[in-house]
Amino acid sequence: MQLHTLYPSFVLERQVTGLSPNENKELARLAWVLHKKNVVADGLYSKGDETHFKVKPACLFETNSKNEVVMKLAKLSDEFARAYLKTIYHYDCQDPINMLAEAFCQNYSTGTAGLTVHSHRAPIVIIYYPSVHIVHIKKIEPNQFSHISTSGELDFYNPAGHPRKLWPDNNPAHHSGTMFRLHVREGLMLAFEGYLPHASMAFAGIERVCIAISCSPEMPHKNAGKTLQELYHVG
Repeated sequence: MQLHTLYPSFVLERQVTGLSPNENKELARLAWVLHKKNVVADGLYSKGDETHFKVKPACLFETNSKNEVVMKLAKLSDEFARAYLKTIYHYDCQDPINMLAEAFCQNYSTGTAGLTVHSHRAPIVIIYYPSVHIVHIKKIEPNQFSHISTSGELDFYNPAGHPRKLWPDNNPAHHSGTMFRLHVREGLMLAFEGYLPHASMAFAGIERVCIAISCSPEMPHKNAGKTLQELYHVG
């Protein structure tokens, strides 16, 4: 595992070896099935003067709960979310973690544009790439920035803006600038907190399949609140 700090945020990176090439192909196939279903149902629809987002109808884990490969990925994701908490905060989470997995798939037929800068509502996000076939037009170092790249990199942006330091930063894992860039590859798994802005660059190649897993640990000490109906019956 490799830890990156985009001060004051963190990205944990690992190369998954527990999934075989055939298992990754199966995950990519199922991701495409889910992606196509969600593309049909996704988008905007109007009702009166208001515009609403349609809700995506399916989650990879829920729709494939009897598939051994999918459940293997779910187990790896659960373990990696706990590893993130342990590595960053030295917190040994023993509580359940709710997970929702979505698929983002691109090839020549869907276009090879990137995904604009966005963040997630989930406390922790895990991203896994079961299939990546990209032509790297120009090699760019992880901490360099280029608007011209078409190699499908994943960019993370510093939510603190431009922290300037008077001293040189000689820690290659600590990025104190505006952003840092990771080359995506098959078997890459990343964990980071959902608020961290990130974007996928456009790519030239055959396919990029990304499974994004929203993780919400059940925290026993959180104040979940009560509904109005529950409050009426308190005591």
